[in-house]
Amino acid sequence: MLEAGQLSLTAARTLGPHLKPETADELLDAAASKTVDEVKQLLAERAPKPAVPTSIRKTPQRRDLQPASLFDSQASSPSVETPVPKKPATRPEPLAKDTYRVTFTGSSELVGMLEEVKTLLAQASGKSCDEAEAIETAVRELRDRLRKRKYAVGARPRKQKAKTKSQAPTSKLARRTRRIPNPVRRAVAERDGYRCTYVDPKTGRRCCEIRFLEFQHVEAFSRGGLHSVENLKLFCRGHNQFAARRDGLMTGWPQGASCGTRAVDADAADGPGHSLWTAG
Repeated sequence: MLEAGQLSLTAARTLGPHLKPETADELLDAAASKTVDEVKQLLAERAPKPAVPTSIRKTPQRRDLQPASLFDSQASSPSVETPVPKKPATRPEPLAKDTYRVTFTGSSELVGMLEEVKTLLAQASGKSCDEAEAIETAVRELRDRLRKRKYAVGARPRKQKAKTKSQAPTSKLARRTRRIPNPVRRAVAERDGYRCTYVDPKTGRRCCEIRFLEFQHVEAFSRGGLHSVENLKLFCRGHNQFAARRDGLMTGWPQGASCGTRAVDADAADGPGHSLWTAG
């Protein structure tokens, strides 16, 4: 599985403590072609952990040890150093099927705003609200607002004004614009699940990047491609620029393109032509 690319070394190390002779084959088959995060989620579903209690505390400050003076009456007593806790993991840790352990360091302003949001939500709903519910509500509203801006999800359609003969375009070239209509953007984003759709032709694995997504034309817009749902798909920035350079639509791109935190192999892709990465 390692040689075929179905399992990474990190995923194998994560699975190691859970592999038993009677269930090893079935667990390895279930973890095939999955990312490390997906493997952790798989293990959390099979062996769920209890939810962790909510806690907010001030980060302890480290005190520098000063050399004791020869004339200091307290020189004989050693200085006490405040223990510094280990830096918590920045990535969410799956506990069960639908629960995660999230740990992060926030500012005093964030804590104050969180308390105010909890109070306002409790007044609006008539029941108490904890920190997790307040953060989930705030993040959901922000996500919906950003999705509406980028993918036109939830946007109201504009009323079409009747055009007179004098306002009608005189040629097909005048009607072509690089702006993708809102209904098309919305349909493509929902169909692709807000995730890069590039598939490695060697391993058959789909890119798991959800950041820096861009609309990609199957038939390049500069070569007559249309802004249609069938001719558009979501690519991350690294695969979008790589495809444009590979198809001769962009020059000067290095041999290895960056895709989030991973590198894009210049010789790995093979498939139909794509459009300029500035299609949107």
